[in-house]
Amino acid sequence: MVLGFGILGWYFIPSGILCFLFFLLISTLYQIYRIIREIYSIDVRFRILVLALGKDRFEYSLFSIKRVRKRIIGSFFKLLVILIASYAISQSLHAMLVGVISLLVGVILIFLKLD
Repeated sequence: MVLGFGILGWYFIPSGILCFLFFLLISTLYQIYRIIREIYSIDVRFRILVLALGKDRFEYSLFSIKRVRKRIIGSFFKLLVILIASYAISQSLHAMLVGVISLLVGVILIFLKLD
């Protein structure tokens, strides 16, 4: 879905400031999604162990973010590559069609919980 939004963003938004704000919004939402997904993917038994040792939920969240920080940095670079690829695709002849197809594939993947 991020690729589809990126392609359509480069294709339809001509202004530099609006384009910057649009991609800032997309990147913020993408990073929040990846952080939440990584935190919730941690094993439940490990979470119970940490909370049983007297840590509160805030400390557990900070510990979890520190534990997955390499994956968070990796997801930042994935987003950068997606945005570069979306710019290249937006300069093609059928950019709008490719963007819409990317969005549809993203929605189907989300509904099937394959992402």
